[in-house]
Amino acid sequence: MKLGIILQTNKQEQVWNVFRLGITALKANHQVEIFLLSEGSELESIPDTSSFDISVKVKEFKELKGDIYASSMPVERASRCVAKKKAMFVLFPRCQICSS
Repeated sequence: MKLGIILQTNKQEQVWNVFRLGITALKANHQVEIFLLSEGSELESIPDTSSFDISVKVKEFKELKGDIYASSMPVERASRCVAKKKAMFVLFPRCQICSS
């Protein structure tokens, strides 16, 4: 199964849980892509806490071959790309589906 997760927050607990979900799915041999939008694009600057070791989870996610994408494409353009091929997700920053 392919799992696409949109991460739109920089709240530590929610970010940590997104990566826990992604890691669990990858360990079950699923393909996982996380798309960083809005505040989610601040991922690299979100600090770890004693409860939420985000950097450790991100590292494990990457080691398990999970993909992380950040968006620089306007939503309207991404929507056209998705509709064009009836695809569920668009790879960022360039749309790999319609090469626009």
